[in-house]
Amino acid sequence: MIQTIEAEKDDQQGKSMVKEVLQAHGIDETVSIVNESQIEKETSGAVEVEQGNIEKEEFGNCGVSDHNPMVIHWPQFEGSKGQSFKFLNHLTLDPEFIQIVSLNWSRSREGCAMYRIMRNLEQLKNGLKDLNQRKFRSIDVKDIQARGKLEYIQSLLQSDPMNKHLLKMEKEAKEEHLKAGDKW
Repeated sequence: MIQTIEAEKDDQQGKSMVKEVLQAHGIDETVSIVNESQIEKETSGAVEVEQGNIEKEEFGNCGVSDHNPMVIHWPQFEGSKGQSFKFLNHLTLDPEFIQIVSLNWSRSREGCAMYRIMRNLEQLKNGLKDLNQRKFRSIDVKDIQARGKLEYIQSLLQSDPMNKHLLKMEKEAKEEHLKAGDKW
């Protein structure tokens, strides 16, 4: 009977220690602990957990083991990351492309080689995104307008298929539409 009471005291102390550690990291669930090694195991990743990032955690029964399994459910963050950078080949055709690359790549930066490369690439990405926005933002509008013009001329050609002026306009509209679409 005395051993059981002491074991329960130790168990309660372990539970309160883990609960304090977990609460310090924003976790407010009741914990079921068997021994010290489990406390270390279950709280080892807690330092990496920022407050509010855990959706739910579960502590299972120890069963035949002397450790309780702990399952942490992380929330699914949809849209938390920005879109990945996609290099657009049409940017290389712009005369400003070489200037942007040279300017961003030639800046001197402090730190190890990998850090300098990473910072150069980040700055280059920003410059290329800006170039794309300034020069090519309305390219889809131009493509839609060129397609609309081509469709209009082709509808006129259906009523007068031998009109040389309309045939010439259709040829020019096709070229314009293909040129606008090739920018992508």
